[in-house]
Amino acid sequence: MICPVCKSEMREGIWDWIQKIFTPKSNLDCHRCDNCGHIFVDYKEDGLDFHKNEWRQKFGAKGGIRFDSSFHKKRDLICRGRCQVLEDYVDLKKCKTLLDVGAGGGSFLLMMNQQWWGKGNDLQLEAQEISTHCISYLREKGFKTYDGDFSKINFEKQYDIVTAWHVVEHVQDIQSLAKQVAKITKKYFIVEVPMAAGSNGGYGRNPNTHKQGFNGHYHFFTKESMIHLFKDYFKTVTENKAIQGGEYSLQLIFEK
Repeated sequence: MICPVCKSEMREGIWDWIQKIFTPKSNLDCHRCDNCGHIFVDYKEDGLDFHKNEWRQKFGAKGGIRFDSSFHKKRDLICRGRCQVLEDYVDLKKCKTLLDVGAGGGSFLLMMNQQWWGKGNDLQLEAQEISTHCISYLREKGFKTYDGDFSKINFEKQYDIVTAWHVVEHVQDIQSLAKQVAKITKKYFIVEVPMAAGSNGGYGRNPNTHKQGFNGHYHFFTKESMIHLFKDYFKTVTENKAIQGGEYSLQLIFEK
């Protein structure tokens, strides 16, 4: 298998990130790149359908999670941290638009509206999602929301800020995603993803045959693989401490 990031050869097996040991294992459908350290999970079913339907049913009642006060309260600290990243790394006075990719239940956008930009600031907040359950809720809350496969959407404009909080790992074709991000980002792209830590970044099982199945993660990144993915599209990159996942996650701020 060829690495979806750097195009080097990958090996099938289990990566022990503590011992720095790779154990080959056939029929695992988990592959690691020796060049950039990226891990790819070869889920063979329809990943888009999984995220539109089964993903929301696995982590909530049939028909989708209830986006109530309890849902948003559980995400309060995470979203406060995300808002702080923008305050610390973005020149907000020069920004007018933001798109949140894979916005989910909208906790981040709602907090931004309420705490930061709801009083006199004209920053336009928009969203993208594939889950019809999430899309309905986001639109109900007043956010312009693009629906469908992010990489195939014909966006109407560029955005000063594009955010993707624990989303990129869920997209199988990350080269197309990177091109789309570059196309619609005017100034800043803020991304946070799980790293290739633990046994195969949390795997060590075949996602197509194991009873626990697929958890939606096609990719587990290293700093090297994430920078390589976007190196041709942005001038500078800054690493910040990840909010969700701590040392097992990676947060980067790319700037044009």
